Parts: sequence; C-alpha cells; structure tokens
Amino acid sequence: MQKHHTDVVKENNTLNLLNTVKRNGPMTIEGCCSTLHISRPTVLRILQELKDKHVIASSGVLTNTGGRSAQLYTLDPTWLFSIGIIVRRKHITVTAMSLNGTVAYYHCVHMEKDLDANLFIKYLFNELDSAVNFLKQGNKEIVGLALGMPGFIDGPNGVIVNFEQVQDCKNINIIQMIQERYGFPAILKNNTVLLTQIHAEQFLTEFPETLFVLIDDHSIGSALYNKGILVDGKRGDCANLGHVSLDRNGEKCFCGLRGCLTTTASIESMLHKYNQRCYGKTIDSLDAFIELLNHGDPVCREIVQLAGDDLGFVLANTAKMCDIKLIVLLFNKRWELPLLYQTTIDSYNKYILPSVRGIVEFRQDSFSSEEAAVGAANFVFDEYIFKCNKYSSAQLADIYLR
Repeated sequence: MQKHHTDVVKENNTLNLLNTVKRNGPMTIEGCCSTLHISRPTVLRILQELKDKHVIASSGVLTNTGGRSAQLYTLDPTWLFSIGIIVRRKHITVTAMSLNGTVAYYHCVHMEKDLDANLFIKYLFNELDSAVNFLKQGNKEIVGLALGMPGFIDGPNGVIVNFEQVQDCKNINIIQMIQERYGFPAILKNNTVLLTQIHAEQFLTEFPETLFVLIDDHSIGSALYNKGILVDGKRGDCANLGHVSLDRNGEKCFCGLRGCLTTTASIESMLHKYNQRCYGKTIDSLDAFIELLNHGDPVCREIVQLAGDDLGFVLANTAKMCDIKLIVLLFNKRWELPLLYQTTIDSYNKYILPSVRGIVEFRQDSFSSEEAAVGAANFVFDEYIFKCNKYSSAQLADIYLR
C-alpha cells in the first residue's frame, strides 16, 4: 500500500512539472523548485527521466541570474508527435503536431457530395496514410490519434453509431480499424468537443464552469466543462445542444427529428429560411447573406433575430440546470454576426430565472478548421502525456495526510 502511495506522489510530481513547463515555457531547475515546492534532487530526477523519454529537452541558458548561468528546460519538439483529424459534413482536416505545439503537417480534403460509408472510410484512411507516412519519413514517434466526428458516436467503444450525412455509415468500429492499421492508440470524440480544446485554456483558469457553443455552417455544437474538466457524457458527446428540440412539428433535421436548434440557428438554416421567403432572390453563400444583412435587408435581420431568440432560449434553460459561470459563443473566422450575438444575449436575459440572472457572463470567440484539428492533436497529448486531472485533490489529500 505504501509503495502505491509513493508511486502516486512521484507520478503527480512528474505531471505537475511537465504541465508547469507546458504552461510557462522554458524554465530553470530553480524555477521548477519554487513553483512546485519540491526539492532540487526531485526536480533533477524528474527532468532526467523526461529527457530520457524525449519529453523534455535543454533549450539554452538563462544568463541574467545575478550569478551563474542556469540551464533552461522546455518540451522536446523533435521526437513525439500526435495526429488530430476532424470530420465535418463536407471535408476532412488532418494535422500532425509536435509536443511543443508546432504544426508539422496540415491537409484538408473536400469530399464528394454523395458519399456512402465505404467511400467515406476510403477518404479518411487516405488522409491518415499521408499524415502517418510523413511522420515516419522523419522517424518520429506517434503518441496517438484523436478523431472528431459529427453525428451519433459511442466514444468509449470507438464506434460511429450513425453519421447521418453519409449513407449507411452506421455501427462502424472506426477506432479498432485505426488501431489495427497503424498500431498506435486512437480516441473518438465529438468534433465540437475537440475544437474547444484549443480555446479552453484561456477561459477555464478564470471560469472552470464554462459552456462553449459553436455556431457553424450546418449545425450547432457545444461542450460543457465543470471544475475545469470536460463533462464527457456516456457516449463522448455530452451537451450537444444542436439537437435540443424546440418544435416537434418544426422542420426536419438531418438527425431525423424535427425542430432541432440546428434547424433554426445554424448558418445553413438561415440561408434556407431566406430562400424560402424571398422567391426569385435565391442566395447560396453566407457572404451574400451578410452583405444583405449589412445593407439592412429586413428579412435577413428578422431571420437572424429569430435564430438568436431560439439560441438564447436554449441557453437560458441550460443555465437553469447546470452550474455555468461563462458561455462562450464560437463563430467561424470567415464571418462576423454581431446581431446574432447580441440577440442571443437579449433572449437569454428574457428567459433566464430572475434568481440566477447576472450570474453567467457571455464572451465571443472565433474558430477555424485548422484549429479544430489542432485541438484534436492537443487532446492526444493531454490524454497520454500530460494526463491532465489524473489525480483529484481528494485523492492526493488522502495520501499526503496519512
């Protein structure tokens, strides 16, 4: 039992040091000691072990110490790499990234409109083959892969239950296929959850209870964090607000249900509603829609305001149930929709309970397809190298207080 406790303390010290270097950048031995409150011999032992595993590397010296120069240590960018792959309705984005966050490989492929499951799998493995071959040519070690999928997934078991937008793409154990083909670990998550990884750190330090809501071309995604930890749910896609039903007799969603938030507040749904109402004036791009909106088109304004009203209504009801302190609305970097943002906040304030009004703050941020894949690659390192939140405060307190 005592040996188990000692092992836990040693691993916790190692993870704390590793995450401190990740967060602060290059650090000296003395800086590690003072920040983590552990002894110099312990820091030296940990650094040597991490150097032997190509996780930590020397990165020059600090000379302005008032005495002897001090060696700096940072994350090793040369050896360990991860792969992030994000699937959206029309394209697949792949990134290979080093441990220090340097993107070494990036590629995006647009898929054909009429896909079946076999063609989708072919696209997916063609992209993975290219990324894996690129890293192997440089003799890099691949830590693992994270795959972000839309649709209905079973993350813990690695199964695509139903990718509704691809014909017959059901009950496919995609993670088993990846592991058998390449031999390294793989993770399946909802694609929005992985995208928020790139944004989470800047908000979670101040607001550990945060809800991220992504307004995308054809869907509404979300990810919920409680005490700084992702609320993953049973299937790995918890807090999928896009399929909250607002009207059981509403328009049919691609998921097969009717009246989902996605059918009223996604960008594609706004274009669809505009084209329904403006005969002979069809538009097929958001740029055209925004241009009309900026010129004061009354139909555009009404559609955006209705979308914001629905989104604010759903967020208000979510906040009533969950202990949320911050809601971050993520918009694609290709556009700005300040009217949607403000209307959403106004709607939220209209529908929120008076007793909890003023507790939740709103922020807005932007995302890109590239960031989504980077978020997936980050998730691999957090899972297998940095092992964020492996030990709870209660577990450690129980050990240290014995």
